[in-house]
Amino acid sequence: MASKQEFISKDQNVFLEILRSIIHKDKYTETDEEILLYLKEVLRLSSIHMIYPLVVDALYNIYPKRMEEYKNRAINQTVNQASRTASFLLLYQRMQEEGLSPIVMKGIVCRNLYEQPETRLSVDEDLLINPEEIYKYHKFLLKQGFHLTDEDITIDTADEISYQNKDNHLYLEVHKHPFAPDDDIFSDLNEMFVNREEPVTIPIYGVDIKTLDYTGHLLYMVCHAYKHLIYSGIGIRQLCDMTLFAETYGKHIDWERIVTSLKKYNLILLGEALLKICVDHLGMDTEKAGCSNLYALCEVDVKPLLADILSGGIYGAQDENRLHSANMTLSAVSAKKQGKKNSGLKQSLFPSYEYIANNYPYLKNNRLLLPFAWIQRILTYLKNPNKTIKPGKSLEIGKQRIELLKKYKII
Repeated sequence: MASKQEFISKDQNVFLEILRSIIHKDKYTETDEEILLYLKEVLRLSSIHMIYPLVVDALYNIYPKRMEEYKNRAINQTVNQASRTASFLLLYQRMQEEGLSPIVMKGIVCRNLYEQPETRLSVDEDLLINPEEIYKYHKFLLKQGFHLTDEDITIDTADEISYQNKDNHLYLEVHKHPFAPDDDIFSDLNEMFVNREEPVTIPIYGVDIKTLDYTGHLLYMVCHAYKHLIYSGIGIRQLCDMTLFAETYGKHIDWERIVTSLKKYNLILLGEALLKICVDHLGMDTEKAGCSNLYALCEVDVKPLLADILSGGIYGAQDENRLHSANMTLSAVSAKKQGKKNSGLKQSLFPSYEYIANNYPYLKNNRLLLPFAWIQRILTYLKNPNKTIKPGKSLEIGKQRIELLKKYKII
């Protein structure tokens, strides 16, 4: 325990111990005094990592009086999640009736692994479809009350298309490929899934949900974590999901395939670090997961990665400056792939078209206006009344996160 406290705070350690107990359905054993000391920070961490009801529910069963003031917010979030789940399952059944059978990734598949599924929140549901069927899905979703979140998007050329339902607010991300083929950083990851195994079917509340094969799904979760790490950060919820997924489906997972794939794309150190965190800090049972031999070989230092995960919140969204620093990490990885030298300051001031296109719609019609977008972006920084966004801090965070990527040989 002491070694953990050397690089994470006591309240962060208590937070991780609570998550470990939740995942493995064990009673949390800290004393009342320790909960009183660290409760506020534990709840803050659970909130920024979007697992607030998960933590409140677990602690309420042990300390009902102390947790009374927090239960209403947790109940509201849980009820809203339950409503979204019911709406999605009904929608999925209607899809099947129409001959549509999308592959569901993460989201409800991961939520289903928890003892109380609706306390594990999901913002959206990700669907992987046959690209040739996009207009079938589009027509179907419009009939079901959904609308495009970006009215300017061209669905025949876009790879990821987002929809939201105006009545139940269910949010969907429809993917033609696991990763966008025109993305110069992540597109090559699609090769891992080209000749994927047959999808599997998982019953969830009586509805058969089609998803990736077990090995492919865990591999996708690691790649998805990598993608978010490059942007602004991995949330601890992703590692809780990986822990439960590996323990639940361990006998079906081909770890050799995962290792081979990660080595090919220079992600093996990151994969080992994620595994080590899952085992050492979230209590993954390597026997159940079928990865005892692999874990025994993991000697990677997880301290900087775990500290980055805990401080950043869900997908690193805790700090706006951190979000704004993403163009630096993206540029650094892109530069490495192209064999170019990267300038953090330059990319902070003059990010790529891909990074800022969504924030400046006029760029979608004319790439030549990119210099004007740069100027507009800089002026917005200078005039922004929001004092939490500081270009200097974004640059500092960007440099620190580039060092993190170097630590795990991503760049």
